[in-house]
Amino acid sequence: MMRTLTIISICCIVIITACKKDKKVSPAAQKLQNGTWQISAATIVKYKGVDTTINYYNSWRPCEQDDIIMYNDDGTGYSDEYINKCSEDNQTNKFSWELQNNDAQLKMSLNGGKFISTNSNTIIFDLIDITDNQLKLRSDGIVANAPATIIETYTNIK
Repeated sequence: MMRTLTIISICCIVIITACKKDKKVSPAAQKLQNGTWQISAATIVKYKGVDTTINYYNSWRPCEQDDIIMYNDDGTGYSDEYINKCSEDNQTNKFSWELQNNDAQLKMSLNGGKFISTNSNTIIFDLIDITDNQLKLRSDGIVANAPATIIETYTNIK
């Protein structure tokens, strides 16, 4: 009887272990997690409903132009002011993130604070492109009190 219970227990453990699914990580998520992403460009492509090309990045202060972002595999991440810290900003800000719509969108939610362009703690980016070296995101928001669509480009400096 004891031997039968032992065999049944071992079979149950084997079945449960075999049925345990590993969380599959998409290629886009892997690339996000394998990078230290530094902002390298920001372009306004639509402003007040009109298609345009405005180099938004050039209007930023040096302390904004070197910021980096890290995405952790547990759905959290942080942004860092990096070398040139803006005096009014925290050195780091934590956020949560997730890819949505078959990796077509990246949702980020700040743990305290708001995104300037949306005046909200959440923003949804369209994921335009991601490679091992470059990340391109598009978002809609407000720039200078007017609706705008912005494309941000990040370079992997890792």
